[in-house]
Amino acid sequence: MASIRRNIARWFQLHWWKRYLGDKRPPRKYLDARTAYWKDFLERLAIAPEADACVLDAGCGPVGIFIALGEKSRVDAVDPLLGKYEEELEHFQKAYYPKVRFYSDSIEEFFAENKSECEKYDYIFCLNALNRFDDMRTSLMDMRNHLKPNGRLVLLVEVHRFLPVKYLFRLLFWSFTNPREADLQDYLALLQSCGLKQEKGFLNRKGALFSYWCFVCKV
Repeated sequence: MASIRRNIARWFQLHWWKRYLGDKRPPRKYLDARTAYWKDFLERLAIAPEADACVLDAGCGPVGIFIALGEKSRVDAVDPLLGKYEEELEHFQKAYYPKVRFYSDSIEEFFAENKSECEKYDYIFCLNALNRFDDMRTSLMDMRNHLKPNGRLVLLVEVHRFLPVKYLFRLLFWSFTNPREADLQDYLALLQSCGLKQEKGFLNRKGALFSYWCFVCKV
């Protein structure tokens, strides 16, 4: 059942990106705008990875923060759909980012198989991806354990604003796009249970049903 749910969730995720990027043309103009967005995001966090920093973009998607970091730092970008993104999306080609190391794996597989040249990371970014991992707590612990002593984990999460809606969405078929529905207290409890300390935590954006919270964490 878990594998069926996972495959359905990935199918929905791929088609969500196809719809979202469908009118973002020309692709290069959109990619330039997205790169500027990520650079502004980093400035707001006062994060500027050094040239020799090891950086992980976990659950990167086709236009993750790797597009703004790949020219300077040593970046690993991990997502099980990277192969599909390259086949079906004009906006993503690995050749655009020659210095980024791409891994078409789940984050669980990536850590289990020790695929990276970086034993540990200065920065791990997991942006709008945590609730799509098979096991949020296990994945969060993996990321925590792969931080360097002074490393930082940056999370951006989609948070339910209303508890009844959270439970309703867990029952709905189209909620496969976000298999792990959670509210703010769920995430705060999860961070604490994983031994992660919040250095920063703030509301990044508020929508009608969801808020988008950012956390910068350290061990």
